[in-house]
Amino acid sequence: MKRLPSFTGLTNLKSLTLALFLSLDELPALDSLHRLEKLVVTCMPSLNTLPDLAPVKNVKSLIMLDRGTWCCNGFLGQCNLDHPMCQVHPLWGTPAATCLSSNDPKATPETLNLSGKCLH
Repeated sequence: MKRLPSFTGLTNLKSLTLALFLSLDELPALDSLHRLEKLVVTCMPSLNTLPDLAPVKNVKSLIMLDRGTWCCNGFLGQCNLDHPMCQVHPLWGTPAATCLSSNDPKATPETLNLSGKCLH
């Protein structure tokens, strides 16, 4: 599966776990998930970017494990293809990342803030 359906209408959703979508390369917008308390994104090696996290800025638990190449391909700032997350995935065998082009979407300030908290 390369794409998920829209999350529009899921206004009362409190917890969302997205795991083992090996071919998923994009997440739907989180605009209607204002009541989300927990977001888990794991084992999604083809994910190059994240949607704007501003709509879920008050989330209580944000967990991102074995994340996609968005952490090192330039989405968060400087592209660093030496980062282990940008190499061929040792388990899934997904290809090594490439740097995003200058016209690809980049992280919003709120996305940078929230993703930085879970990258430590």
